[in-house]
Parts: sequence; structure tokens; C-alpha cells
Amino acid sequence: MENKTARGFLLPLIALVMLTLGGCTHNNGDIGPLFGNWKLVSVTGDTEGHEVPQGCSVDWNFQNSTIHMSMTLSGHRMDNRFGNYRLDDNTLFLDFPDTDTQYGEPLLGLPAQCELQVLRLDGRRLELLYVPTPESQGTTFTFRKF
Repeated sequence: MENKTARGFLLPLIALVMLTLGGCTHNNGDIGPLFGNWKLVSVTGDTEGHEVPQGCSVDWNFQNSTIHMSMTLSGHRMDNRFGNYRLDDNTLFLDFPDTDTQYGEPLLGLPAQCELQVLRLDGRRLELLYVPTPESQGTTFTFRKF
């Protein structure tokens, strides 16, 4: 009788521990408001070279110091790009050091190393302004978190 009681207590406890451990997604602690998956909803301003092809969707995923840019293409194909990022004083610094491979250049016509001004960042919306030259009006990328 005692063995059944111990097993009845132990199995739910093991299941609870496994669920708790399986839910860890924040490597090296909380990384702040950028953590997670952001879907591009609009590109405005000087959009030349920054267009998204018709029927495609673009996502940016942030975790720790890594950014994963992905574009869903027709036929469920994916274009994936991996780089590093840093957020400092309302500036998002992107660095894609591996330009010799298919994963090296960032999406949306951005250069391998660039700075984007953070216009808005809250739990649901991210707006970034990219100004390549002082003469440019810049391009605004708007994302929503999901």
C-alpha cells in the first residue's frame, strides 16, 4: 500500500519538474523587450531596395545576442539569415560577420553591419528607422510581436 502512495506522489512530481525544465527559453537570463519573434507588418519611407516580395512574410527572432531573420517564400520555402545584435541607447546594432555563406547578408536590403534607430519598442510593437546616409530620409520597418 505504501509503494502505491509513493508512486502516486512521485509521478506527478516528475511530470511537473519536466514541464518546468522544458519551458526554459531564455538562455543567460532575461534579455529584455526584444526577446522573441517579431513579424514585419510594414516598410515605409525610402523603400527602394527594402521591399518584401508579394506573398512573402518576414520575421526577426531575438535570443541572447543572436538575431535570426527569416523570410517565408512561395512553396513554404524559407530564407534564413543569422547574425548578432546589440541594443544600446535606442540604437539596434546588427552584425552579420559570415558574409561568405548563404546565411551571411541580412534580409530587407540591409548591409552586413548597420545601425537602426529604435523609434518604438514595447511589448507588442517595434519600429526601427534605417538611415544609410545623412541625405536619405530613411526607411521605417514596423514589426509586431507574436
